[in-house]
Amino acid sequence: MSKMHQYLAGDVVIREGEESTSVFFVKEGLLGVYKRRGTKEIQVGTIKTGEVVGEMSFFDKEPRCATVKAIQASVVNEVESSVFKSFFKGQPKWHQNIVLLILQRIRRTNLRARGIEVEDESGKKSGLYKDYDWDS
Repeated sequence: MSKMHQYLAGDVVIREGEESTSVFFVKEGLLGVYKRRGTKEIQVGTIKTGEVVGEMSFFDKEPRCATVKAIQASVVNEVESSVFKSFFKGQPKWHQNIVLLILQRIRRTNLRARGIEVEDESGKKSGLYKDYDWDS
């Protein structure tokens, strides 16, 4: 299922730390990506018409890594994870693994940039990649 949403400037589309339940496609407008730095919120990116947002958390099942707000009036198509998951599961396993590896590297780079290291289940310092069960 998908739903169209209209957002006004300043409206929150995604909140940092939330669980991922959908992916968003920007049909019209402009969104800003924001990260907290202490008590301040800093704009770190922009999502334009035709772009997608919320995909990282969908794929790696980690909490949302940033807040996304409308910079101007925007129309956004929200696609539920179940629909996107069905599409992704239909891709070849090698394709799924490449996507997950790229996301792992992006998350690891983001953590390193913030001075954070992550340990895996064995206690070894590593990234966040996991072998996901797409049926769950």
